[in-house]
Amino acid sequence: MATINTTINNGGVSSGASFSVDTDAIPALIAKYEDARDELDRIRFSMNRLEKIEPSGQDKISRASADSIKSIVSDQPGGLAHVLNEAKKHLENQIEQLRAAVNDYRGADDAATPTQS
Repeated sequence: MATINTTINNGGVSSGASFSVDTDAIPALIAKYEDARDELDRIRFSMNRLEKIEPSGQDKISRASADSIKSIVSDQPGGLAHVLNEAKKHLENQIEQLRAAVNDYRGADDAATPTQS
């Protein structure tokens, strides 16, 4: 367990704070984030066929329905593919930050551990 001392900016006023981090639990948390990221990939892969949907007929309603589905699942802002891609980026960023934190905490622990000559 590592204690992290930091400052918090609360509306322009900085104050000291500390919190404990269970560095042993971080790898399990990273694994959960990776599982979530992989699930987003599976959803995105399944959704690919919806992006290519063709109208079931040549009538106006069939074409409008296919266009509507394509719009809903698109990679344009507000589309499902866009949301999934942004969520994946967020998860990857969290994974990178957690890995960096583990390395920082381990480095701090190693530096604080006395060595024998």
